[in-house]
Amino acid sequence: MDELYIKMCDCPEIQEDTGYLLDGNDFRSSDGTWLPRQDQLQEMVNPEHMKGIISFNLIRSFSNFCLPEIVFHHESLEAYRECEDEEKKRAYENRIEAGYEHQRYIAQFTSMEQLWLAFVMKEKYRKVWEGNKWTQKDP
Repeated sequence: MDELYIKMCDCPEIQEDTGYLLDGNDFRSSDGTWLPRQDQLQEMVNPEHMKGIISFNLIRSFSNFCLPEIVFHHESLEAYRECEDEEKKRAYENRIEAGYEHQRYIAQFTSMEQLWLAFVMKEKYRKVWEGNKWTQKDP
């Protein structure tokens, strides 16, 4: 496992939420930090009634997390071009910029484990990775 992933996992939210996930095939860093596998990360955000089943809602949520600009980028550009109301135009500009900002956020992750961990932290704890620590993200 890479050093960044180890650092990202070394937080109370992940280390204290392990009871139902540990299965004897777990990874730990040299200092004992639990390093969830990708399937364990997915289980953390999969609804209880869907455990053991591929959840298409989970796949959609993860996709929207990774590529939100695909969801609105094209429609926003079209609406922006056709819009004559300056206030609405600014709202479209803000939405487009937010998509680019999120794309830059996603680009910092270099493995699927890092990306899934960032998704788990956002979904469960409303936290984002800021280079060296998790911080609370306002809704």
